[in-house]
Amino acid sequence: MKKILPFITLLLLSCSTENKKTENAVGKKEVKTETSEASESPTETTTPERKTSEKKDYYGSFFKVSYPQDFRPAPDGPKAKYPEGDQEYIETDEAVFTAPDGVVQFYVYSPQWGGNCSWEEAMENEKLIDSKSNEQEQEVGGVTTTTYLTFEAKDHSYTRSVFIQTTETTKKAFGVKYPNTETYNLYKPEYVEFKKSLVQYAD
Repeated sequence: MKKILPFITLLLLSCSTENKKTENAVGKKEVKTETSEASESPTETTTPERKTSEKKDYYGSFFKVSYPQDFRPAPDGPKAKYPEGDQEYIETDEAVFTAPDGVVQFYVYSPQWGGNCSWEEAMENEKLIDSKSNEQEQEVGGVTTTTYLTFEAKDHSYTRSVFIQTTETTKKAFGVKYPNTETYNLYKPEYVEFKKSLVQYAD
């Protein structure tokens, strides 16, 4: 009996040691697995951000608007000077500003009174996919009509969205052309600033 007890004690100690080794091995394996999964998992995707460009002023016949200076404005002539100062302006009621990538454009139309802007009609390679408008009675100026138009290239290469606001005597319009939603979101903050920057002039 005395011989059996040491043997049992030794056996229990051996089992305890093996269990600890197994627990340690499992623990190390789990840590290694977590590290492996972390290193192989894709980077969390977020909407890319465009580095905000400095702004530059564009003067039309009866308006001023600020646009990203790395955009290319058109038209860039003919030029004249306002009678009350030396400020040069472009003799136009509308302008298009093209981004460096060439696929995004901002548009503005701001005449002295009213008229027809070139972006409110479908171009040859486009189709109108959405149109809605609403009217609102104003305390001054009568009824203001706001119209939203969306055109799409027939080959689905781009979308062109247009916002038009008219009163009984005035009209203004903004537009943006973009290849996809991701690109639109990339330029959206600058487009919003572009619209807010509009200053309309009278005689």
